[in-house]
Amino acid sequence: MPVQVDFLRSFDRSQSALSLEKHEKVKETVIKIIRLAHRDYQASHGLRVKKLTPSIFEARVDIHLRLVFELKHDRLIFILIGNHDDIKRYLRSL
Repeated sequence: MPVQVDFLRSFDRSQSALSLEKHEKVKETVIKIIRLAHRDYQASHGLRVKKLTPSIFEARVDIHLRLVFELKHDRLIFILIGNHDDIKRYLRSL
């Protein structure tokens, strides 16, 4: 079953502040997550997907940068890119 992929404005805003190198790393991570949601890909150790709430997850882009996404039924929503503090702030706002 196909998964609908959406990007929130918060994701786009946080991505626009990144360097070209980090932007490419985020793009690679997003592709891996989409493939994982379609079950065409097995998560590698480097991706380090971690469940934050029942439907919200965090994936590692690099040692400092994380990507937050939500997986609900057949919908994959990319929410935010940031460091550990950004992720904690987001979770407190829920």
